[in-house]
Amino acid sequence: MEAVCPTSGKGVNRVLDSFVSCEHGVVDSPDQEILKRINSVIDAKIKVYKDIYIPSGLVKSDGYLVIAVNTFLLGPFSQHGISGFPSVLSAVYPVGPGTVEINIASGKFLDRGLKYQPAIFKVNGASIRTDLFSRDNGTIIDAIMTGHVHLYQNSTERKLLAIHNHYSKNELKYRLPVDCNYWLERNNAMTLSIKKG
Repeated sequence: MEAVCPTSGKGVNRVLDSFVSCEHGVVDSPDQEILKRINSVIDAKIKVYKDIYIPSGLVKSDGYLVIAVNTFLLGPFSQHGISGFPSVLSAVYPVGPGTVEINIASGKFLDRGLKYQPAIFKVNGASIRTDLFSRDNGTIIDAIMTGHVHLYQNSTERKLLAIHNHYSKNELKYRLPVDCNYWLERNNAMTLSIKKG
């Protein structure tokens, strides 16, 4: 298990200090910036694992890799992404904001879902893919663990979450001992499992 804690970053792609410290009353959540920071620390951990740990024999190439990502330094809403799922999930699977389908003629609600978001963008227009788990270098990760506070429910209850990698070379065959396990079903539908007891 490896642990990382993304910081707010530097330059134009950073998460603004005023957002991290909650100095504003009402602001747009910097979802793109948060996802960039999460993606960056996971990519860096993969590089160390592949370039140093495996070649040195510190770990086996067929061993399990779980990365713990602490997003609390990125501000109050860094745990809960624009998709309604944890932000970390949207950094490793292409899950974007919620969508609603409405019949224009009748104005009636038809369906709701999530937008497919294969990339996020830096200020300079460069794209960063959000399908980290399915890329070649991402398949060495078996799961990501992260903390979560559900701020929308006026609760300070903290939960430990695991996001399992459907594309992992060693795909974990069991759920991690956390409060919630997320995994991609074989039919490609995201499923949430709440730990019992």
